[in-house]
Amino acid sequence: MRFGIKLFSIFMGFSVLISVFLVGTLYWMVFRQAENHLKSQVQTTALSLAHTMSSFIDGDKHALLMRPEDEKTPAYREIQLILRKFRDQNRNENIYVEYAYTKIRSSPDTMMYIVDAQEDDGSIAMINPETGDTTYNFTPIGSKSKIRWQNEFHKPVVSDFYTDAWGTWITGCSPIRNSRGQIVGYAYVDINGKKINEELNRMKRRILIVSLSAFIGVIIFSMLLSYTLSRYVNHPLRTLRNGLQKIKDGHFEHKVAIHTRDEFEELSDAFNTMADNMQAMAIQLLSSSKKIADCSNEVLTISKDQAATSSEQSISVTETTATMEELTSTSRYIADNSESVVTIAAEAHEISQKGVDLAAVTKAKMEEIRRKSESDVTEITELGKKMQKITDVMDIINNITEQTKLISFNAALEATGAGEAGKRFSVVAAEIRRLAENVAESTEEIKSTVIEVRSAMDALIKSSRESADKIHEGVEFVNKVSAVLGNILIADQKTTEAAKQISLSTQQQRTASEQVVTTLKEISEGARQLVKASNQAALIASDLNALSEELKKTVAAFKVKSN
Repeated sequence: MRFGIKLFSIFMGFSVLISVFLVGTLYWMVFRQAENHLKSQVQTTALSLAHTMSSFIDGDKHALLMRPEDEKTPAYREIQLILRKFRDQNRNENIYVEYAYTKIRSSPDTMMYIVDAQEDDGSIAMINPETGDTTYNFTPIGSKSKIRWQNEFHKPVVSDFYTDAWGTWITGCSPIRNSRGQIVGYAYVDINGKKINEELNRMKRRILIVSLSAFIGVIIFSMLLSYTLSRYVNHPLRTLRNGLQKIKDGHFEHKVAIHTRDEFEELSDAFNTMADNMQAMAIQLLSSSKKIADCSNEVLTISKDQAATSSEQSISVTETTATMEELTSTSRYIADNSESVVTIAAEAHEISQKGVDLAAVTKAKMEEIRRKSESDVTEITELGKKMQKITDVMDIINNITEQTKLISFNAALEATGAGEAGKRFSVVAAEIRRLAENVAESTEEIKSTVIEVRSAMDALIKSSRESADKIHEGVEFVNKVSAVLGNILIADQKTTEAAKQISLSTQQQRTASEQVVTTLKEISEGARQLVKASNQAALIASDLNALSEELKKTVAAFKVKSN
């Protein structure tokens, strides 16, 4: 959709909205004012009729009517005649009095019907509960109804529109007073609201016709105004559009002239300035395209030379990388073996330490055995001395035995000389002698045993002394072994430290070699990237040369003053 049509549509839209709002508001205000005026006029008429009708009713006679049988009295007929007269005289097209009647207040919220102007048809004023018919209009004396709208009872009042079973009404009410001025009842006039609504509908149609006519007129005027405004606003835009079309076709020397003294004139000045700038830009582009073509040729030549040099460097770096990878592999092998040496040295150091500890334990045990052996030799020597004492005691026992034997022999001789008296003593002497001989034999056996024991003890003492000497030599040998193992432990510790230093150095050498290899790979990759970039630069330079030629052709199509 073109901008002029859009602008016209916007103006028309706003015009329609404003027209609808204004005409709608005017219609509503006029209708409401007419409705209020008509309702006020009807209410004034109802109030006036009720007041006039109440003034014609004799209050003293009205006060006498209280029972249904009073409908036959002259007073009832007189008042009914007045009500019918006022009802019939005020039935026309504008005001139609439907009912006229009187009531009295039977309780604070209840009114009781007294006189009804309607013709008596023998029924009460109510809706038929079976048929819903509302033609039964006469209301006899005594019928009651609730107070609906009336709030004041000491002065004439009028109701607003209200609806009940018989229709829509405006009711006027005025007090009926007796000769003493006391209120004895109320006169009511019911004006049919149906007639008023019909009048309001006719008034509404008239106002609607006028409003629609005004709306159509406003729309026609808005269309003309919108068309004029859209053409006025769109004219500078068409001028600018034509100028842009010229610029699009390459006519940079084209200028637009708008003299509206507003933003469009500023826009035309900016457009002319833009055209001048683009013309200068086209001239500069033509010159720059030539320079770009020359530079692109030089860049192409340099890129090719650089690509060849980078290829040679890449090959050299690749060969160096291969050599360093072999060196790194060797360093890695040495580092792994050095770690094995460190492990073996640590194990040897651990074994040496165990040997030193075991030698120390052996030395302590040998010292303990030596001390025990010396103690045993001492005890055996003491035991030999005691055995010698036993031998001496045994010699004493032998002497005593010999003496005992001699004494017993002498006693036997004496007993023999004594005859019968000495027989018993002779037996005792024989037994003592026999006992002494047994003791002598036992003593000899003990002595022989003691001699054997002494010989064994002498041999044991000799053997113990020889063992003690051997044990002492073993202790000396263990001391020498401990000293040698200590020296071995110190040597193993130094070997382990040296192996660790060698392993650390080889690890550092392997790390350095790996870093060198990584760096060489990065350099090799950079060289390959450089070769690739040089080739790409050559391609770009070639493309740039082609673009510069196309730019020349494109700029040559522009129409500028310099051409």
